[in-house]
Amino acid sequence: MIILTYFTENNIPKTGLSPTIRIRNASTGILIITDELMSEVGDGFYKYEFVGYDSSIDYAIRCDGGMSLSNDERYSYAGNDVDQTEEIWSNTIRTLTSGTKDSEIDAIKERTDNLPDDPASESGVLAKDATVAKEAQATINKDAIITEVNANEVKIDAVKTDTESIIATLSTLVVDVWSYTTRTLTSFGTLVADIWSYITRTITSGGITAGEVWTYITRTLTSGTKDSEIDAIKTQTDKIPRILGLSMENHRIFSPVYDSNNCLTSATIKIYPTKADVLADTNSIAIYAMVATFDVDGKCLTYRMTKE
Repeated sequence: MIILTYFTENNIPKTGLSPTIRIRNASTGILIITDELMSEVGDGFYKYEFVGYDSSIDYAIRCDGGMSLSNDERYSYAGNDVDQTEEIWSNTIRTLTSGTKDSEIDAIKERTDNLPDDPASESGVLAKDATVAKEAQATINKDAIITEVNANEVKIDAVKTDTESIIATLSTLVVDVWSYTTRTLTSFGTLVADIWSYITRTITSGGITAGEVWTYITRTLTSGTKDSEIDAIKTQTDKIPRILGLSMENHRIFSPVYDSNNCLTSATIKIYPTKADVLADTNSIAIYAMVATFDVDGKCLTYRMTKE
């Protein structure tokens, strides 16, 4: 895991430093990394490769830019949240065991393909207006985000409608088939005869009944599954909570750093799925690092928002 931090001197990116980093286990308080040197990236950014990172552990991170910086600009802080979503979806043996509807999945994928590749980087999502940056101290262009979210709501509603239709169809399909008054095997022409006369048919030779096949607890659908399309759908739908978070819904700002003009120069921004998670700082969806610089009059010179 790469840990990235940013240092300024008099609100100007500071290069040539030899910052150090400390990392603690947030649950136990045990110091894991003690004052190890960070590498310079450029433009005031420095990084540290945390080789022993464990995604199941919460960490508290402090970076020290050194005694050449003022106390207001010397330290930066960060943390992480445990997120099991990626582990679930990357599990190699997950299988869709029932309910596969290829045509309906294709219809959903066709709609979700219209979502942007990266909502967080779409034009207008991140604010660039210096006046809003000073007053809101997070420099997020709310109107632009709302416009972007509203534009995507139509696509999201269409996916929701299609999904509800599929669920409704699946819930009644079996009942409709078996309750159909005129269903017969003979109405399929020679289908039954063709099945039973097929030369490689072996289900009866092994002493296995149809009931045993269908009640077997670990049976899986071995063909016709569409993992690649399902993964593509997930990639797109995973962006929906991030869009809501970046539209000022359920988000918090941590570790704010201000300059002498009380302008926000850096902070950590987290977005959450619910209000309860915001209040408890749990189950965060994504973490962003905000960095800005200002001139002596408090006007914004640069602004960055990067997803960690």
